[in-house]
Amino acid sequence: NLWGVHLPYGTYDISATDEAARTTAVAKLRTVINSAMKHMSPKHFVIHPSTGTILTTGSDFAARKAQSRKSLRELQTHIASCNSTYGLSTILCVENCPRSVAYDAETTLALLSGEGLEQVRVCLDTGHALIPLNGSYINPTKNGDAVAILRKLGTRLGTLHIQQYVLEPLLELAPVLGARHKA
Repeated sequence: NLWGVHLPYGTYDISATDEAARTTAVAKLRTVINSAMKHMSPKHFVIHPSTGTILTTGSDFAARKAQSRKSLRELQTHIASCNSTYGLSTILCVENCPRSVAYDAETTLALLSGEGLEQVRVCLDTGHALIPLNGSYINPTKNGDAVAILRKLGTRLGTLHIQQYVLEPLLELAPVLGARHKA
């Protein structure tokens, strides 16, 4: 069995406010999920809750959060069905992503508080936990460290992406990588 599969993102925005785009993304992800479960038997699927930059001050934050919830519900139902078909117990994990509808422990848990999402878990990306929100870098002493975040997530934690986040080298690479935000 494979530990996990990171579902494609970028062109698959499960939070799209255009319903046709959202349902197309979900349909394509269902195909990926079915194939992966049939051939690789992963224990986890990791998914981004939204694609692109979504500022919490933006007018579409609530709408995109609702669309993401709807998509997660549909994908969780599909995974449950595949689990029955293939005799697996694969879980869906939402990754905390900067500038998304689930950018920290609180917003991730709020996203997963909807009905039908009880089985969906969190993939805590330790590097993403320190990336800037709305143009301001998180102050770890104010917002807590990884242990504090883990405590907040509690039993909703499904898996981890552990990485070291070193700010200075990333800022030096920012022009090369085409980064849009600055410290």
